[in-house]
Amino acid sequence: KIKALTYTLPSQYVGNANWLMNRAVQGKVAALVDANGRPFWNSYLDSGFGRPQMQIEGAPVFNSEFVGADGSVSATAATTPLIFGDLSNYIIVERTQISTIILRERFADTDQTGIILMARVGGGLWNYDAIRIGYIAS
Repeated sequence: KIKALTYTLPSQYVGNANWLMNRAVQGKVAALVDANGRPFWNSYLDSGFGRPQMQIEGAPVFNSEFVGADGSVSATAATTPLIFGDLSNYIIVERTQISTIILRERFADTDQTGIILMARVGGGLWNYDAIRIGYIAS
């Protein structure tokens, strides 16, 4: 299923494609073997010295604790343990306006003024065709 997920991504996004998964899921993928008992994912170089960059089907792997772990309890019918695609299509947006709140009464006995500054930051995927998500039922 991991290889099938790799080849469902449209070709224009493959050049910048990355894997995003939880570290626990990465450990399960690293433990996979083929029919001949060879590891699906080689952890070390052939010489035994040094560790290559983690890759699956030539795309680098990154970890995020915000991606659901395999078998975790969720409100939906499935968790999202594997994300593959061009993650540069995720945009982080920051508002230019900063909100301020002045706290006068809290610091009145010490003749000080407290100030709270708040900035709004958000984000979202603007091109849903640039990623593929692998669902594993919980």
